[in-house]
Amino acid sequence: METNSYQRLILSEKKRLKEFGYFFALGMVILSALSLWRGWAWPVRAAAMTVGLGSFTLALVYYQFLKVPYLIVSSIGKFFGKVLVVILFTIVFYGLFTPIAFILRLSGKDVIKNNSLEPKWIDIPSEQNNPKQIEKLF
Repeated sequence: METNSYQRLILSEKKRLKEFGYFFALGMVILSALSLWRGWAWPVRAAAMTVGLGSFTLALVYYQFLKVPYLIVSSIGKFFGKVLVVILFTIVFYGLFTPIAFILRLSGKDVIKNNSLEPKWIDIPSEQNNPKQIEKLF
């Protein structure tokens, strides 16, 4: 049982690293095509093609060499993801909720404050308010 789950873990890691190698190589090919289209310097094109070809070759031949680049790229992605979430939520809060609050305040409407002094209960008939119904809900 234990070896089977260990083998699944190894296959999962192998698949993840190979996918990273293929997609990283695809990204480098796109970057080199963009550099060719925009007329960037040849060292940029050569570096992008070399890194892409190396990543693709490692994904095909020996995927375990991709573990360190995978960890580096994924940690950079996690960092930028956290930063972008904070920036996006800040923009949404101050760009959407704050103007709505100012408009409601200027119009004199207070959504939070409860103006009633007595509770507003809903009258339920006594046949619906049977404690035996709660014991057997289904």
